[in-house]
Amino acid sequence: MLGDNTGLDDTVLADETAAAMRELADTVTGAPPLRLTPRFAPAPSRHWSRHRLWSRWLAPLAAAAAVITLAITLVTLRIIPNGPVVPPTTPAATSGTVPAYYAELVQEPGGENNPDQIQVRETLTGHLVATVNPPSGATFAGVAGAADNRTFVVDTQPGAIQSPNGPADQSVLPRVWYLLRLSPGSARPATLTRLAIPPSPLGTGVDGIALSPDGARLAIAFQTPGRGMTPGGNPAPNGTVTLRVYSVRTGALLRSWSAPPRPDEYVFTPADGQSDSNLSLAWINGGTTLAFGELTLKPGLSDDGALPPPPDLKSEAILEQPYDAPSGATLLAARVAFTFPGQTAGKPASLQCGEAATSDLVFAADGQLICEGTGLSRQPGQVGSGSCAPGTPWYLFGLLEYAASAPARVLRQYTSNCAGQSAVLPMWTSPSGSTQLVLLSRQDSVTDRQPTFGVVRNGEFTALPIPAALDTAGSFPLSYVAW
Repeated sequence: MLGDNTGLDDTVLADETAAAMRELADTVTGAPPLRLTPRFAPAPSRHWSRHRLWSRWLAPLAAAAAVITLAITLVTLRIIPNGPVVPPTTPAATSGTVPAYYAELVQEPGGENNPDQIQVRETLTGHLVATVNPPSGATFAGVAGAADNRTFVVDTQPGAIQSPNGPADQSVLPRVWYLLRLSPGSARPATLTRLAIPPSPLGTGVDGIALSPDGARLAIAFQTPGRGMTPGGNPAPNGTVTLRVYSVRTGALLRSWSAPPRPDEYVFTPADGQSDSNLSLAWINGGTTLAFGELTLKPGLSDDGALPPPPDLKSEAILEQPYDAPSGATLLAARVAFTFPGQTAGKPASLQCGEAATSDLVFAADGQLICEGTGLSRQPGQVGSGSCAPGTPWYLFGLLEYAASAPARVLRQYTSNCAGQSAVLPMWTSPSGSTQLVLLSRQDSVTDRQPTFGVVRNGEFTALPIPAALDTAGSFPLSYVAW
């Protein structure tokens, strides 16, 4: 399995996978989208479906292999197995300015089984710049951007990944990687090019993706699934975790770190229930370090396939892995850079970053973490439907700038009568940390649901047109948007 041998030859593995798919292609004519059982239950301060990736993953794989073969065969995009990739030339956004464009995953209209396309829009106006459709038989599954706001890497998988009620679970089918380059105002405002990075192996999930600031390296977090189900009906604990870095230009494997499965640990936990998340993994410190989250259970507890509640957690931390560290089975030896204190349930407390900060990784250039903070101004008393309590607002939430060696600085604070749907979720920050793009949901009754997207600058929030990927009542797939 991936990660058990850090010297694994990706080319050989890809060839073997392709051969197996060709053998099956003659006997299988199609496959339905793979639907997976949720692994993560909603956390009190979050308001989207949180899942893991590994239940019911073996049964549809043989049938889906034919779809993969068909998708690869029908690709009409320009493919360059070993050709050059032009590095980004447009300068990154200056401190305090908002990126001009974003790329988002949006389901093609017409039906719940339709694939996701990429739409490129202007951040300030929401104006549609370009639409990029996936290869026939495939759907876009993830997107990550470089600092120049013109260079993105996207990946595809077979089938469809959404439903009318929000994002569906991702599968463990192979991903194929592409470079998306923006040239707004030109005859071709967006171009898509197949990369030489090997497809992810069949049966292995992608927990996170991050494109280096210069657009030259792609980091991918892989995980092999657990086998079987727990007595409680959840997927078995996950297997080996591997973090790899590939050259965008050549597809060469540059680094590979792995960690064996541990029953008391969660690593790379996507916050919005999606694999291919661009928020569960981040390049920091100018592209010299990779950051990711880690949750550790208290002694005597083990991974049962569900998100652990805060009282079950021994520690909540963000680890930092230097890029210059040699490859090896050393992933969990990475430096602990941030830890987050727990809170006593139902007791008044000031704003603090917590478990969510380990999976929504937004960093300023100096390594400061921008995170959602939560707290209570008073004991909520009798909490009614939807985590709402009548009377004076009691739930605190806001945006924090968090440093490992200094008190957190409050960038914006709100109060609410309800905890379940109230949040301010960072998605991007300027290098200086002075400006953020956030998703804001302020709920004061059980009927309040509509989120708002906008920019926070100098403590003030200004609303902007909400990306289509986020404009879904009850589900906010943050990782479907990238700058």
